[in-house]
Amino acid sequence: MEKINLEKIGELSVTDRGLEQVLEDMGIEESEIDKFPKDGMVLNIGSGLYQKFEEELRGKRGDLKIVSIDPTLGMDFKDLASGDWYIEKLGNSIAQYKERGQPKMKWGKDMTVKNPDEFQSKRLKKIKESGSNSVAALAPQLPFGPGSFDIIIDCVASMRYLNDEKSREENLSSICDLLRPGGSAYITSLKKSELKVLSRDFQVKFLREYEGGGIEYCDVKITKEKIQPAKRFGVPDIPRPDGYDDAGWHAYNMRMLKDYKEMIFKDSPEAEHYKWLNKRPEDPSKAYERFGYKKYYHTLEHYLPAKQGGERNKSINFEWDWPEKNLFGGLDGFFEKGAKILDLGSGLGKVTEEINNKYKEKNISCVGLDHRLAYQQPDEKISNLVSGDFGALSFKTDSFNRLLSVESFPAFLPSTLKKIEEYFQEITRVSRIGTIWRGTFSEEEDIENKEVNFDQLKKLFGKYGWELVVSNNSFVALLQNKK
Repeated sequence: MEKINLEKIGELSVTDRGLEQVLEDMGIEESEIDKFPKDGMVLNIGSGLYQKFEEELRGKRGDLKIVSIDPTLGMDFKDLASGDWYIEKLGNSIAQYKERGQPKMKWGKDMTVKNPDEFQSKRLKKIKESGSNSVAALAPQLPFGPGSFDIIIDCVASMRYLNDEKSREENLSSICDLLRPGGSAYITSLKKSELKVLSRDFQVKFLREYEGGGIEYCDVKITKEKIQPAKRFGVPDIPRPDGYDDAGWHAYNMRMLKDYKEMIFKDSPEAEHYKWLNKRPEDPSKAYERFGYKKYYHTLEHYLPAKQGGERNKSINFEWDWPEKNLFGGLDGFFEKGAKILDLGSGLGKVTEEINNKYKEKNISCVGLDHRLAYQQPDEKISNLVSGDFGALSFKTDSFNRLLSVESFPAFLPSTLKKIEEYFQEITRVSRIGTIWRGTFSEEEDIENKEVNFDQLKKLFGKYGWELVVSNNSFVALLQNKK
């Protein structure tokens, strides 16, 4: 096996976790391995002393092809024999490979392996006899091409030993690049802040969240979208209206009504991961909910329409300051009998169809609008879908009394203030007085428009007659008048 340069590491701990222990350490159920694709390619980073995990995984899923990597597999016998490196062994399942000069463990007795070159030789022989596909490699320089694996396991491995920020982020990116479309990586010991390096082609599911030394860590499942952007529509490039950005295939084709409720109905009990606070907690600074790697505090900003002054209502700063139990009627008020809903940026219409089916008896109708529908229609016929541009809506004035805009406008903005105002004008035109609009903003630091900042954007609602309530990166607006 190829010799690995471990000078920057200095010490590596090699355990021998079995399947049950790995699943427990990652916070997932054994049933998760049943979801691994048939005949899939699996990469185990930090494969262990004798690759017990691989052996037990093959016993459960014999169809899987497993590749194991561990830098200590490439440890040169000469380095061990000459004393440049030494090994300490704790029982039968943990071995510490240490560069000379690294301190020994204090266990009351010397745990050093007397003949480390012989120990290494026997270890490699046992692994070879098991029929394992093993590679000596050190993250983030992994010797595989992009899209090589369906499943990647990194359990208390590479992210545990890399310390500098650049190497850690490079390692996370390289692991995700190895995934095939639809593939998943299970990674422990990530800093939440490091997830920012991922593109929108990846979805993150948090398995565990914890803190250490004042740093927020997480164990995650990262899944790569099944369809790559260049292949989504059967055409090489899709014309985009000014200000349109692509929130990813999961948003276009997979997002459901429960996701909308989580994102823009935080004042509803059906937002499973957000607890709306009508009562002031003892310490508001410690009251927050977590979404991804961000903390969202229970703050509110209330802006009046221009005809009522257009300024922020400074008496409303938190959820418990709001005079009612929810915003403008909450979930029930939004889906009231006879509601006419327009979903701005509906994707392939999964939510549109779900609303029309779920609320059919209440005579609620929903229309989905997305410019991409001009290039691709859903595989299954879904009614009430329209292709269009937010600046030139093909609906009559006062057509709707409810609006949805999840990761569309105003989360993504046109390039000029003039165009932004055109979007507001058209959206307001097709809305009746009393329309409730629920949607998302981008994070303030992510707004790239040079003509409008976040504060100005919020005041534009008031200019066009909307009363606005901002809850972190979501909003609820009520159309009070038309200018």
